[in-house]
Amino acid sequence: MKLDLLASDAGEYTRLEIDGVEGRLVLDKTHASLSGEDEGPLRLETAYDSSAFGPLRRLRVFVDGSVIEVFINDAAAFSFRSYPKDPMARQVRVQSLGRDQSGQVRVSAWPLFLPSIMEVVGTH
Repeated sequence: MKLDLLASDAGEYTRLEIDGVEGRLVLDKTHASLSGEDEGPLRLETAYDSSAFGPLRRLRVFVDGSVIEVFINDAAAFSFRSYPKDPMARQVRVQSLGRDQSGQVRVSAWPLFLPSIMEVVGTH
């Protein structure tokens, strides 16, 4: 499965690719920002250890501003940051890896909103 996060019509996206069959996980930020500025390595690839974390059953991804947190099977977790230039880079796209893999993909989204201005009252 390929998951494009913080994607925009301008061509920016941060890709998370998880291949449960091949046991591979890729984080690709080569298209994350049109500004050319980004932190850390732009592409990371590692093996997914299904003997330790089980076959890929559940993937939860939280995007909060520039912070992206990934949880796999509630057993493996990592986080990273991505800084798209386009302020409208809020799209999420899900793609198949193009070969027959059994199973379903269910996507749920919960938009976050800034809290309204509130008065803080305290005592000393």
